[in-house]
Amino acid sequence: MHKDFDEAVFDPVGSDVHDVFWPAVHRFSGAARRVADYGCGTGRQLPRLARGFDEVVGYDFAPKLLRVARERVRGVENVRVARADLRKRFGARGWFDLGVCVNAWIMPSHDDRSAALRHIRATLAPGAHLILVIPSLEAALYANTQLIEWNRRSGLRGRALFQEGLATTSEASKDLMHGVIDLAGSRTKHFLREEALATLAAARFEVMHEARVEYPWSAYFDRPPRWLHPPGPWDWMFVARRC
Repeated sequence: MHKDFDEAVFDPVGSDVHDVFWPAVHRFSGAARRVADYGCGTGRQLPRLARGFDEVVGYDFAPKLLRVARERVRGVENVRVARADLRKRFGARGWFDLGVCVNAWIMPSHDDRSAALRHIRATLAPGAHLILVIPSLEAALYANTQLIEWNRRSGLRGRALFQEGLATTSEASKDLMHGVIDLAGSRTKHFLREEALATLAAARFEVMHEARVEYPWSAYFDRPPRWLHPPGPWDWMFVARRC
């Protein structure tokens, strides 16, 4: 997907209608010198991070995505990108003053997510902060109910009400109990707010701030009807301090 990644893969930060992500990042631009982008993909956030911090490192596991990221920051001296699988140890321990992770902590496996958060924490200095953006399960369910209403208003009834919504097979239902939803063939973890708070606390992070990264209905539906009013779908954003 590296050739059309930016078009094919949704960018919550770029669609943030209330602009909550970048103000949260810039709060630390004076105090933090070194920042990591965990799961940087094609490097969407890297150029702007470079303007606010002395040293920026983007990590991703996909070589072709990293190749695009390197091109994006060509000539930007304070940015480098490196290959890393978040599920395995990487980087120097306690090196970064700030970390950002935008929809990369989404592995369907609980064990993989636990390992990734543990390894991210290890690269952060004591007292450093992590800005984490993750898909909201509440928002996914809300959007699904709105789709059902759309189908109802279109005259559909019975099982047809659920067309194009969340899959209702037995396997998909089991996945949903774990917050895992198939997004165009990619099983992606979605989080309840309280679940995310409890998970971060168990991993020895103290949540200092939380917000919704809200995006328009047009980012979720093709040609949404006018009766679909805000609030639109959202991802959760948590600013957490490494204890």
